[in-house]
Amino acid sequence: MKKPTPIRFITAVWCSILILAMALVINSCRKDIQLAGQQANIAEANPHLSVNEAKSWFAGNKTALANKIKLNSETSFLSKIADFTPLWDSARTAVDTNYYVVEAPAQYARKILFTTDGTSNINGLTRLLILKNKRNGELVAALMQIHGEPGVNINNVHYMAVPRNFSGNIFYTTLQGLFVNGNAYQNGEITFASRREPPAVEEPTGPQILKLPAPGGCEVRTIGIYEQTCYYSSSDVLEYCDPEVLLFTQDVTYCPGQGDDSSGGYSPPCPPGSSPAPPGTNPPPGGNPTPPIILEPLTINGKKAVRLVQGGDQGSCVINVQDTIKFCDDITTQQKATIENTIAEFKSANCANATLYKIIDQDGSGYTFCIKTGYGSASYSPTDKSISFTTDYAATRADILQHEMFHGYQDLYYPGGTAGYGKNSSTGIASPGFSNIEFEQAVFSDIVNNEVVAFQNGTPEQQTSYRNWLAGLTNDFTSYPKLTSGTTDYNNFIEQYTSFLNQFNNLPNNPLSGPIINLDPKALINLFNQTNCN
Repeated sequence: MKKPTPIRFITAVWCSILILAMALVINSCRKDIQLAGQQANIAEANPHLSVNEAKSWFAGNKTALANKIKLNSETSFLSKIADFTPLWDSARTAVDTNYYVVEAPAQYARKILFTTDGTSNINGLTRLLILKNKRNGELVAALMQIHGEPGVNINNVHYMAVPRNFSGNIFYTTLQGLFVNGNAYQNGEITFASRREPPAVEEPTGPQILKLPAPGGCEVRTIGIYEQTCYYSSSDVLEYCDPEVLLFTQDVTYCPGQGDDSSGGYSPPCPPGSSPAPPGTNPPPGGNPTPPIILEPLTINGKKAVRLVQGGDQGSCVINVQDTIKFCDDITTQQKATIENTIAEFKSANCANATLYKIIDQDGSGYTFCIKTGYGSASYSPTDKSISFTTDYAATRADILQHEMFHGYQDLYYPGGTAGYGKNSSTGIASPGFSNIEFEQAVFSDIVNNEVVAFQNGTPEQQTSYRNWLAGLTNDFTSYPKLTSGTTDYNNFIEQYTSFLNQFNNLPNNPLSGPIINLDPKALINLFNQTNCN
């Protein structure tokens, strides 16, 4: 039969993940925090990276980003992956541990679709991400590729907002389609992830090298990108599609469980706190040079394709070693040992504490620990990033450290920090937001420790109601809540949380009360969403 004249066509690019090889792997004490500074404003729009800033930066850098790898006549078709238009009017902001993010749908003249199960089932979309490094302000661009299992709605999947009913794959690529990192999901939980080995040293004294793991105990999956031309009638009715043509493949190591970024976010091989070893240059002692990017031309059924043999985006990284734990100059050797033991006890107490410490450790700025006279048992200062115990005994208490470490995490998470939400130690006047910060910390500790300390001065009815709420969130204190913005569970949580916050703020003789602001407990939600106890 003669082919009808195509009125228009869409070139569909499918991304298939095929398993090449698999090895079977089954896989307290109440304290006041002293904060100084002026009140900060919290806005839903991220003040650190606006949509307009992301749009302007991308417009000025798209050509360079799309040509990061120099293509020749045999690989020029890879430029199709970067041939899209961001829909900035539909953009949204997000934040993770390492980045401020703007996400915008990517509209292709040649629509991009994926398949991950070896069938012709198509269910995928692409989003552009502009990410701003929290530590150095560097901007990078990546593509978020989303593919759901048959019947799964992927339109409500966004960066750092994966619904519980999502099963499929989310992975991140460069603008030319080179794989960066990815995760496989079942019912909103990460089951497999691309992974890199951490340094094999406990206390590095100089630059170390991160290397990709060997496939042992993991799966090697092949990412394949295909092109297909489809023909439509003038009324947009699909007539037929030509057979798909393989354009690009790349082998990726996936391991059971979560990868380097347990939140499922963008996680390039060189995490914050490290940097790429310069390609082809001499590495630090004991390391290997970063390999250059090598693309190997292929011919499949008479059609040209390419295979990534090795890529600079998955090369070695030089870790910029910084001390997470530092001490005041006047602290004694015995006091240092005490604090180090308390930190070790805190990290090993539960997986939520471990995740909290990991987030702070990955930030790389570190905290200074002191023992000096002060108010209460301990305090965290966002001004100089220090935790001060008021007595040697307080420095032995892991529960006290947990309180202040969470305040340090809040300071790291919220845009602008928490210096504006303090309490004047001279006047005793709390700034707006002080009670928000303290109640969020109290809820974290009560969930982790199976307590009701937040309402220890409340009525028996309040204590019972509060405990029942926490028990419902945690399956009777056996798991941590996982919440996705916009869902019914999330909205119910915010409603109940706000009710208890108001009750907490009105408790009699509560030193942690103060003017409440409109600040949702997103630091708490983010931490539990990143915590995996498997």
